[in-house]
Amino acid sequence: MMDKPLSWWLCTNSREQLGWRDADGDGIQDIVDTFPDTTLNPYAPDPTTDTILTYSGSVIEVPYPNKNPNGLGNDITINTITNVEFRVDSGIWMSATPTDGPFDENEEEFTFTTPPQSIAYGTHTIMVRGVNSVGNIETTYAIDTVTVVPVVRVYFQVTDLDGNVKNEFLPSDNVHIKGRGYSPSTTYDLYVVTDNNWSDSIPIPSSVPETENSVTTDENGNIPTTVVWNSPLLPGKYDIVIDLNRNRKYDEDIDALDDGNITVTAGFLVVPEPPQVKSFSISPNPLQPQPKRRKGQNHHQG
Repeated sequence: MMDKPLSWWLCTNSREQLGWRDADGDGIQDIVDTFPDTTLNPYAPDPTTDTILTYSGSVIEVPYPNKNPNGLGNDITINTITNVEFRVDSGIWMSATPTDGPFDENEEEFTFTTPPQSIAYGTHTIMVRGVNSVGNIETTYAIDTVTVVPVVRVYFQVTDLDGNVKNEFLPSDNVHIKGRGYSPSTTYDLYVVTDNNWSDSIPIPSSVPETENSVTTDENGNIPTTVVWNSPLLPGKYDIVIDLNRNRKYDEDIDALDDGNITVTAGFLVVPEPPQVKSFSISPNPLQPQPKRRKGQNHHQG
């Protein structure tokens, strides 16, 4: 049983018979030499204009495989999760927060928020790893790549055919728009809708019939003067939304909206055609005496 005289050390074969084996020589017996496995939920939306990102995920302690040919064959572990760490790009590792109190079980859920000023515009890699009760740190990180873009100050106006701003139309008119600040050579979803009370994330109503459902920018990111509703127009108050991320929801910090140029909230107004006034001429009354001509009137002198 002893591997040397007068020592209580067990020989290698005896230790392995008891399951005491350290195949990689790291000082941790194989039966507890296990590692966590972390799952990170991808950030949405991506790309995003957010510069502070909040993530969530889960981690599980992967049990040691049961190689016993007898019994139920269940894999086993006595290890627990003791921490989850994250970092932005190649920055320092920081601790995440468990959602149920301390990290003390073999399965845990977590959340974390990136520190202010740690996320600039551009593409970033978020890495997460778990740590277990024997001090083993996950070596295959959970990773998410996210792109942060500046808030696009997109802009458009309702116009006539010549690009002149116009907010009141007749049913016989055509409605146009023009704009700037968009991505070059890109097609966006467009909605001409009945005047609406807008708030962040509400569904965009269905478009008015016979209106255009998309608009395309030029190579400079401008919307040239483009018709969005051909006559005949229906009298009423209307708004226009350009849905930049094409999710059919109004996203206050992303989408472009024209809804405030007319009384209350409307973007533009269609008014009824004015009534036509009939013109007529007055003929002389044959019964009314006509003025007498003076003698010599209309005679040519010889």
